[in-house]
Amino acid sequence: MTTPIKLQQATISSAAIQAVENKIRSYVSSVETYLASCFYARIKLKGVEEYAYIYAKDPDVIIAHYCESSTKGVQCTHNAILACIAKQYGYEVTASSGKCTLKKYQEFEAIFAPILWNDDSEKFLIFNAGADDEENEIDEAPTTIKAGEVEPRDWRKGWNEIQDYLDKQEIEIGLQNKILDLRQAISANVGLNSNMIAQKKPQTPYDGSMFEEAITHILLGEHLLLIGDAGTGKDTLINTISWVLNYPVLLQVGSKDETKESIVAEPAFINNESTYTLSQLATTVRDGGLINFAEINFLQGSTTSVLHPLFDENKVLPTPIGGIDGNQFVLFCASMNVGEGYAGVQRLNKAFKDRFAVLRLQKTMSFKESLTIKTGLVDSAALEFLEAIKNGLNELFVESIATAADTVRGYIKAANYFFNYGYNQNTRVRAIESYVINRVEEPEEYCQAREAVRDVFDDLKLPQFPITDEERLYNPSL
Repeated sequence: MTTPIKLQQATISSAAIQAVENKIRSYVSSVETYLASCFYARIKLKGVEEYAYIYAKDPDVIIAHYCESSTKGVQCTHNAILACIAKQYGYEVTASSGKCTLKKYQEFEAIFAPILWNDDSEKFLIFNAGADDEENEIDEAPTTIKAGEVEPRDWRKGWNEIQDYLDKQEIEIGLQNKILDLRQAISANVGLNSNMIAQKKPQTPYDGSMFEEAITHILLGEHLLLIGDAGTGKDTLINTISWVLNYPVLLQVGSKDETKESIVAEPAFINNESTYTLSQLATTVRDGGLINFAEINFLQGSTTSVLHPLFDENKVLPTPIGGIDGNQFVLFCASMNVGEGYAGVQRLNKAFKDRFAVLRLQKTMSFKESLTIKTGLVDSAALEFLEAIKNGLNELFVESIATAADTVRGYIKAANYFFNYGYNQNTRVRAIESYVINRVEEPEEYCQAREAVRDVFDDLKLPQFPITDEERLYNPSL
């Protein structure tokens, strides 16, 4: 190809290409291609008026662009971006444009004027600007949805923000494409009913390698069992999956009183006859959605066994009124707490666990960091106080005393209380009483919890934590 601009041998390393693999959208607003006897690509670089180009005809693969750095003959990130795009099409760059004037580059651009370009931006998860902007949405006539049909939901809404999250998690572009395909399919085939919670961005999306691991299992059609102590982010991970895949959520909580009949159907009296109606779980299995089943290990083994056929090859949920075919887009995410202080839980049987991809979650941040992220509280004295209270009460929990005060959510609420009302003696007492130790119902253990908190106040040289009449009743010496 004869060009008015000078070409030079490319010196773009594989390391440079790999470094920008997840940054294409940060530099590029569109990618267009044309394939005939050779391959052409036209790329719109952000902040650059002139297009960049890729030209591939064996054995040459040429990239060319014009920017402020290129006019000075200085190497820039744009070359690595163009080489990375070429790699996605199976080409390895052999030459690139060198230093040139704007006039010469415009003469070069004129060579491509006759080409009718095909937009291939979506290959790189680049979509039209404003797709997430509700103000730019076009009002369309309402569609009549017939019985049994699903009203498609807009997969584009919020996608740009999700892409930023995926980039931050260092999800490579190929996996992002698979995630997008599944999100589009779920949006087209799973509706939102009154029993479900609409998907939304979590206040703090899950941050850690477990997100990528979970997504890879889901793409293989696996259901998830999340195991971990309180505060390890099980619900956050599930809510992040819901947000990324556009999955509406049915929330269920395990109970020892649940039976294999009640979990799938509810007694009803219809047309003067006793019968059953499908439970919320069963209708979600039928229609699709994400089932977030918390504390699954509160269920008896005889109850979880009714779910076994759903996770087998047949994918059928048995009910008193007949089997239900599992929807292609139903995702079952069960979770369970482990560790001290979880009375009443059952040991899940091997046959049930074997039907899941089992993920064991660890805490990904410190106690104080998690409070700051979830509430915005940055007062170091307040954060150290809450950590000291937690550590002081932990000594009781080891002996299974006042375990109701072992509450991650309680400390989050206490931190939020400090954030809104300040950190002083009044707020310290109110927050710890209302959100932590008042959860303890047994009077003697409640008094022991107050005494442990009082010791912390003394150790921190704070004004005394008040003594109640209930404490004096159990300990007249106070």
